[in-house]
Amino acid sequence: DEYKPLYFEGKESRIYMVMAEGEPVFHHMGTNEGYFTLNMRCDGDMIYSQLVFEDYTLTTEKEIEINNDGDKEISLEILFKASADGELKVIHEGYTVQITKLKTGESILIDSDLNRILSDLIGQPNKYDDITGDIDKLNIQRGKQKYKFIGKGILKLAYQKKYKY
Repeated sequence: DEYKPLYFEGKESRIYMVMAEGEPVFHHMGTNEGYFTLNMRCDGDMIYSQLVFEDYTLTTEKEIEINNDGDKEISLEILFKASADGELKVIHEGYTVQITKLKTGESILIDSDLNRILSDLIGQPNKYDDITGDIDKLNIQRGKQKYKFIGKGILKLAYQKKYKY
């Protein structure tokens, strides 16, 4: 009852999100061979890329270019583990999102699609009081996009491109 990834041999870089409709129909050849047919429903009019993961170590600042060669704007997930008390700034196309009051060893997850920020600190599941800027402005537009990250820690980025059928 949920969409699952489907891809075909030789085209593993293109993923369809599908759900089975109805029951499979089995066809037997009588020689210990056969096949089945099954109708699949896609979640929309898009094909997805494999998930892209990028890892960086921030000592002060790092500029990163992401090429969205897909057909739509996509979301960016940022996982940051602070190596010192301080803050993380993300600057994208002149717009700044800043998260303050980070503690050494604290991990935060920023999801631009769901517009949320989560912390792993006990008693502080979210950091909404410590953020300046709109997280959804971090979405990756089509084409080459530049991001600047300022802070100290381990930075992990994740995104998935979307293509038209």
